[in-house]
Amino acid sequence: MKIAICQMDIVFGRKESNFEKVANFAKKAKENGVDLLVLPETFAVLFSMGVDEISEWKKDSITLSFLKKTAKENGIWILGTFVEKTEDGNKNAAYLVNRNGKIKKTYHKIHLFPLTEEDKKCTPGSRPSLTEIEGIKFGITICYDLRFPELYRLLTKKGAAAIFVVSNWPEKRREHWLALLKARAIENQCYIIGANRIGNDGKENYSGDSCIYGPFGEEVLSPKNIEGIFISDIALEKVQEIRKTHRFLPSDWNTCIS
Repeated sequence: MKIAICQMDIVFGRKESNFEKVANFAKKAKENGVDLLVLPETFAVLFSMGVDEISEWKKDSITLSFLKKTAKENGIWILGTFVEKTEDGNKNAAYLVNRNGKIKKTYHKIHLFPLTEEDKKCTPGSRPSLTEIEGIKFGITICYDLRFPELYRLLTKKGAAAIFVVSNWPEKRREHWLALLKARAIENQCYIIGANRIGNDGKENYSGDSCIYGPFGEEVLSPKNIEGIFISDIALEKVQEIRKTHRFLPSDWNTCIS
């Protein structure tokens, strides 16, 4: 499967400008035979903006409509996030849309980041998200989730061969970002696909460093620090081979979180 990570400088307060960027990247992805495009966290707006100002109901979400339209027009899968307004409060929501523009899977971020008071502004999700995309099982996670290895272990236990991490991860903690992505790949013998933004949100600098680590911890897609899409192939067979030849995963899954 050919995956493209979209690494972009999110324009403050200008949703249409961000949509235009993503639309152009989606066209490039299609031209390069990409199957799935992964966007950084809250790609349409800055999460540092007022949460109530940027949240959208699913039924009339401009961002979700854009994702569905763009996926269908280009015949590709797209994973994107926005702040979803729900009866239980605002939630940091990831939506996976298929080639036909239909919603395949939703994930509400479980671990909310306390340093930005996300835990006070949003309501956490409660369910890990696993889905199958053309024969490969993928887990979906968002940013701060990366610091909680038990979530990734649970997704692996449920059959994940690859796990997305869509983020707004600041440059000052880039070493944590890269180390944790690689660790999650090694621990779970799966692909870890990290999509991050670049630029500045008025408070923090973002260096991008979007990358993919393979099931043996190898660098499949190298970190970059510029705006664009970065493309790589992943293969289920590689995961199966590594797990067969290096039996590091627990033989008794009861030792893992359930």
